[in-house]
Amino acid sequence: MSGAKVLVVEDEGLVALSLQRKLQSFGYEVPAVVSSGEEAVRQALESEPDLILMDIMLDGGIDGVDAAGRIRSEIDVPIVYLTAYSDHATVERAKATEPFGYLIKPFEERELFTTIEMALCRHTAHKKVSESRKWLYTTLRSIGDAVITTDTEGSVTFLNPVAEELTGWSHDEAVGLAIDEIFKLVSESSSTRLVSPVHRALRDSTVVKLDDGVLLQSRDSRECPIDDSAAPIKDDRGHLLGCVLVFRDVSEKRAMEGELRQHRDHLRELVEEQTRELIVARDLAEAASRARSAFLANMSHEIRTPLTGVIGMAELLHTTNLDQKQERYAELLLNAGQTLLAIINDILDFSKIDAGKLKLSTVPFSPSKLASELVALVQPQAQKKSLELRVEVDESLPAVLMGDPVRLKQILMNLLMNAVKFTERGRVDLIISKVKNEPESMILSFEVADTGIGIPAEAQGRIFESFEQAETSTFRKYGGTGLGLAISHKLVELMGGKLRLESTPGEGSRFWFDLDLSRQAR
Repeated sequence: MSGAKVLVVEDEGLVALSLQRKLQSFGYEVPAVVSSGEEAVRQALESEPDLILMDIMLDGGIDGVDAAGRIRSEIDVPIVYLTAYSDHATVERAKATEPFGYLIKPFEERELFTTIEMALCRHTAHKKVSESRKWLYTTLRSIGDAVITTDTEGSVTFLNPVAEELTGWSHDEAVGLAIDEIFKLVSESSSTRLVSPVHRALRDSTVVKLDDGVLLQSRDSRECPIDDSAAPIKDDRGHLLGCVLVFRDVSEKRAMEGELRQHRDHLRELVEEQTRELIVARDLAEAASRARSAFLANMSHEIRTPLTGVIGMAELLHTTNLDQKQERYAELLLNAGQTLLAIINDILDFSKIDAGKLKLSTVPFSPSKLASELVALVQPQAQKKSLELRVEVDESLPAVLMGDPVRLKQILMNLLMNAVKFTERGRVDLIISKVKNEPESMILSFEVADTGIGIPAEAQGRIFESFEQAETSTFRKYGGTGLGLAISHKLVELMGGKLRLESTPGEGSRFWFDLDLSRQAR
């Protein structure tokens, strides 16, 4: 959640400063850094942050848990504890404040970022569900029909004011009791006790309506004719959640049958519609959480790509003496590490790409140098498989163009490593050529080709979708999530190009895209 305001509550100065810098590097705003519980309460109420990072042991008269409790009683803000204390008593106290995270010091940057993003996401989802519930609760309390809801065992979970009046039971008294205890039905003609329609609705998972001539017997033995129906409440997978009972006093119904029937149907549809909306809101929140978890779980594919280059350079470094060549390898190792860091950030920002919030940089870079760096990173892996790695860079290209070399390197690194991965013999080509020369810009073509196993025609249409890979036994043995091509495809689009593919199974694949790059600013 780029731009989110994060309040830091930490009494150790160096730790607080380190947290502030890390948060700002993640793209968060830090409105304040405070060291006491009293300051935390005051600052939280003044700045209304999107999230609070709260240490437990603090300066002042109250600790982090007490401060969190006071803050949560005033404003709805997610709190993540950062503490060295994990004893049972401390954890139990912290749980009472309903935190959105609990990190034990020391922790890694990646763990901190992930915890914050998940907390912000969960808080947004909780707010949506809470708003839907409040809206539905207000609606149910405002409508003219009596409404009772139960769980799957037939125990009461809710009564609206009309139901309270007709049954003689208050909401607080009725919740938890069996439906038959507060909703007593008798036959108008025989005065015999009737079974509540809730049981049948739960048993048969169907809507059950009462026959005519049914009386509701209230807590003080008053009787009134009612018309009602019991409907099962299900989630989108058909799982039973409970039952909703909608009924009314129909003393005047016999004189106004048509009008009241129309009103009843309208209100029942309203209740069912709002129930569905509540379920949809909850399912959307769960789906968002699952999607984010799946996204983070599959980061390893893109992290592994530059990591392979780092390991390759490290291996070469260990086989050399302290000479000029070794210094060159060390420099390449540093470049690989920097590429790894950039890709990790890209993966963590994948949701920003979909939301259109990822901003590309425009800085001077050398296409020739970029190609050399890529080849140096990929060469060790190609050598292990005895593959020829060829690079062709148009000699007429300017020494410097304007663009985003980090993102461009990420795209080409993905394509090159995939080409090496799926090629057992032959070669892999990297070609950078000029397509069109304009006065203020130049259109370049970037191409990666291989002589590998190729991609089946039926898989080529979805190869750029997230988490997609050709589903054949040949491809499955290579592993991978398919996320790399999806990220590359989106990055190329953000740069104004389109990643294209030509492939023949058994002969190889060719990926290419064109970019319009400005000449170096003067």
